Amino acid sequence: MKAKPSDLLVTAPVLGVAAGAESQLLQTARRRLLGNYRPAPIVLDHGRGCEVFDTQGRRYLDFCAGVATVCLGHGHPELVRAIAEQAAQLMHVSNYVYNLESIRLADELCDATGFDRAFFCNSGAEANEALLKLARRHYFELGEPRRQRLIAFERSFHGRTMGALTLTGNAL
Repeated sequence: MKAKPSDLLVTAPVLGVAAGAESQLLQTARRRLLGNYRPAPIVLDHGRGCEVFDTQGRRYLDFCAGVATVCLGHGHPELVRAIAEQAAQLMHVSNYVYNLESIRLADELCDATGFDRAFFCNSGAEANEALLKLARRHYFELGEPRRQRLIAFERSFHGRTMGALTLTGNAL
């Protein structure tokens, strides 16, 4: 017998928002948030490790891991500490200046991989856009500017920018 999503639900003590308020939150979300997926009718409140909790206190296993960005789990004490320490030092630095940690990490990555340089970006889409530009530049410098074919997986996801969308093999 095939399991339904509700079969995976484990209840916990009610933590926060009343059922009517959660319904109101869902209505507001549908009215105010421009989405690119069809989210489940769940309003998450917090997480611990591999579990997330909704505003009704129901507990779920986070099989998505924040779409792969929360691989260490929610609220991991060492990660929370490291983020707090870094936020106390520098919250964010643009690439208009250098910063100590990016220099150290670039040096480690280059030593480990044999590459000469590292490029840091904020998303997979930005990384793929950079790859497209790098590939074009590479072949331009080789005197082959007409080489424009790329290999990518069909029905894949490479980001939501126009360049990244063209790599999916799917219709825009």
